[in-house]
Amino acid sequence: MRDRIVTLRTGLTVQGLDAGPLTIAWHLEREGLRAPSSSTIRRVLRAAGLIRPEPHKRPRSSWRRFEAAMPTEVWQSDMTHWWLADGTEVEIRSWLDDHSR
Repeated sequence: MRDRIVTLRTGLTVQGLDAGPLTIAWHLEREGLRAPSSSTIRRVLRAAGLIRPEPHKRPRSSWRRFEAAMPTEVWQSDMTHWWLADGTEVEIRSWLDDHSR
């Protein structure tokens, strides 16, 4: 089973297809094999050196929340583009006083 998992991962990667554990499990089931769990497939791929470690996200504890002490001290703005039914492009803008939100 380990050899088949590694072979599937290599083949799917060469073809430019998704080669994650869930996809490999799907292919194994399609071949009539009883696929192990996705975490087991991930362990097999890691042991074979086929998974690149990704950097971890910053922990929430490191986030620094800002809040204005006085009204109109800090403003936040946002804009997005939208298309109307007739194809006209419009720009939607919004501003927010950080003190009152």
